[in-house]
Amino acid sequence: MRPFNLAYLAIGVAGMVAPLSAQKPDSVTSDVLAMGVVHRHLMVGDGPWSVHVVEVDLRQPGISIRAVHSNDQLRGRETVSSMVQRKNSDTARIIAAINADFFNLKTGEDENNQVVEGEIWKGVLRADAPADSGHHVHSQFGVLGNGRPLIDHFAFHGVVVRPRGQKLALTGINYRATPNDAVLYTARQGETTPVDLTGATVDIRLRFVGVHGDTSIYQVPGFPIESGVARLADGPVLSVPVTADTALVPHAGEMIRIQTNLQPAPLGLRTVVGGWPRLVVHGESVADTINRVEGGFSKSFAGRNPRTGIGFSRDSTTLYLITVDGRQEGSDGMSLTEFAALMIRLGVFEGLNLDGGGSTAMVLDGKLVNSPSDKDKTGRIVERTVGNALLVVLNNRE
Repeated sequence: MRPFNLAYLAIGVAGMVAPLSAQKPDSVTSDVLAMGVVHRHLMVGDGPWSVHVVEVDLRQPGISIRAVHSNDQLRGRETVSSMVQRKNSDTARIIAAINADFFNLKTGEDENNQVVEGEIWKGVLRADAPADSGHHVHSQFGVLGNGRPLIDHFAFHGVVVRPRGQKLALTGINYRATPNDAVLYTARQGETTPVDLTGATVDIRLRFVGVHGDTSIYQVPGFPIESGVARLADGPVLSVPVTADTALVPHAGEMIRIQTNLQPAPLGLRTVVGGWPRLVVHGESVADTINRVEGGFSKSFAGRNPRTGIGFSRDSTTLYLITVDGRQEGSDGMSLTEFAALMIRLGVFEGLNLDGGGSTAMVLDGKLVNSPSDKDKTGRIVERTVGNALLVVLNNRE
C-alpha cells in the first residue's frame, strides 16, 4: 500500500477559506491495524485540522466491508462504538468503523436505500431527505458480493406480478412517500405496518415460498386486513392504496412474484448506504457543481464542518475511510471543496461525503479515535448516536 506523502496537503484550490498551498501536516502518525489495513492521523496547524484516514487493501483475504444499523433495526439510534461492540466476535473482528448515512434525528431512520448482507432494508425512488426540497436521487456507496466497491445514484425498482402476468408497480420497501404508493413492509420496519388513520391503504399478508435471484415468491393466504395490525414478525405485508386497480391487486390464495432491485446496478449488491453529495468523480472534484446534480445545500452545510467520507482508488482495490474533526479549537473542519481536495490527494478516484457534523466518528479496534463535536451538559465530548455505520471486518479470526 502506498505510503502517505506529506506533500499531499500542499495543494491550492480556488475558493477555499484559506490557501491549502500554505498548509502542510505538522505531524503524521501511522499504525498497521491488520494486514492491508493502515491508519494515519494527520495534524495540520494551519487548518487547523485533525484528519484520520484508514486505507484498506480490498485484495487481502478475509477483509470485507459491511453495513450495520442501530440495534439491527431500520429505526433507532446507537453510537458507532456500540455497534462495533455488538458485532465483534471470535470469528469477525471489527478493525475499523465510521458513521454512514444521514438520518432522521427523531426516528434514526436513514435517508437513502439501505442494503445489509444482500437484503434491501429500505427501498426508495428518491432520497427521503427533508433538507432536499428538490427530492433528488442521492449518491450512495455500495459493495458487490465479490467485494468491489462502487458509487452511484441507486433508485429502487419493484413490481408485483400476479399469476396471469398482471403487474402492480411497487414503489418502496419499508417506506411510503405518498398514500398512492404500493409498499412492501418487512420485519425491518418494526413490529407492525404503520397505522393509516385516513383509510387510504389496506394491508395484504404474504407467506414466503421461495426466492430466485431478485425475485421472491409468496402466497396470499387471506383477504386484505386493516393497516397497522399485521405483525411483521409473522411475515411480510404488501400495503396497497384502496384506489389501486383491482385487476392488479393480488387476491387471496394466489401465488405471486415480487421482483425488487436497485437500478442502475449489477445484481449482487451486498451492501448499500447513502451519502450526500458525491465529491470526486473519476479523480476530479465536483464539489463546485453539486447543487445542480444532487440538490442545494445551506451555507451551514457547505461551510467548514466535521466531515466523514468514503472513497476508493482508480483500480477499486483500495478503500479510504476519512474523518475530519471540526467545530473545536484543534480542528476547524473542512468545506466540501476542501474535503474533495483532500480525498484526491489521498488517492481517492471516486469519493462520497457521508453524514458529518456531530455524527462524525471513527472507531478503530473498538476505540473512538477522533474527537466528536457534540458535548454533554458538563461540556464533556460525547459520541452521537446515529442510524448506521460502515464496518471493516476481518473474518475467520483465529
